[in-house]
Amino acid sequence: KERTELPVLVGFGISSPEQAKMMIASGADGVIVGSKILDIIEKSDPKDLQKELVSFTASIVSTICQQ
Repeated sequence: KERTELPVLVGFGISSPEQAKMMIASGADGVIVGSKILDIIEKSDPKDLQKELVSFTASIVSTICQQ
């Protein structure tokens, strides 16, 4: 952030809401959660997939927004 005005995003290994919150607290503007999403897609029953993805992403947002 000292060298650019562009948003700084962190990825690679972010798989829990707590990790995402730690990255935001460390100064990141956002997080990229790729492998965990693919894991959820792979392991979820197709009829439950949307619910599982919404639940996971909501938990990330909720945890990040906690004060």
